[in-house]
Amino acid sequence: MLNKMLKYMLGITLCLSLILPAASTQAASAMTTLDFSNGATYYGETKNGKPHGDGTMTWSKSKTYSGNWVNGKRSGYGVYQLKHYDP
Repeated sequence: MLNKMLKYMLGITLCLSLILPAASTQAASAMTTLDFSNGATYYGETKNGKPHGDGTMTWSKSKTYSGNWVNGKRSGYGVYQLKHYDP
């Protein structure tokens, strides 16, 4: 009985592993460039016209964020850089 239940659970797990990766690969598109009205530029993965996945937002020569995005907002881990320039 236990052996039959383990085989059943293994079968379900294998079926889910075939279905779920296909859904997650559709989450974000290929690398895209987006230009915003405030002058910012984003280069990276997008979903529904918003930053979604790995990408970099550049606001100016001295201000960038590279990392993970979800629905147009910074999420998880990333690197925010502010560079100081002396004239």
